[in-house]
Amino acid sequence: MIDTIFCDVDGVLADLQGVLCIYHEFDERLWPAREWSLEKVFGKSAAEIWDHPFVKGAQFWNSLPLLPWAGDLVGELVRKVGRDRVCFLTQPVRDSESLSGKAQWVRRNFPRHPYLIGYGKD
Repeated sequence: MIDTIFCDVDGVLADLQGVLCIYHEFDERLWPAREWSLEKVFGKSAAEIWDHPFVKGAQFWNSLPLLPWAGDLVGELVRKVGRDRVCFLTQPVRDSESLSGKAQWVRRNFPRHPYLIGYGKD
């Protein structure tokens, strides 16, 4: 029996990939299937990706759009285990304000769900 479901945020509920594609001028339709490495897809270093002038600050992270299926997915997870047993996971990136922005994003989009922000979720 499943007790708790942990759900990633970036790329599962929040459209980080789509926003990064816009800022790094990459056609998202060309994203290779099953490739998760931003560095490989964009052909840039992690520093070049995350140090982009628009990919910074709590407002950037808080304003990421919901993916179209996010509400349905969370609804299905809640039906399986209940609202208090669906916990969102995300980790901060190079931007020191990503932690606060990600927390704001979760509280704004899914205010009654628990969440954990930290390292080591891989």
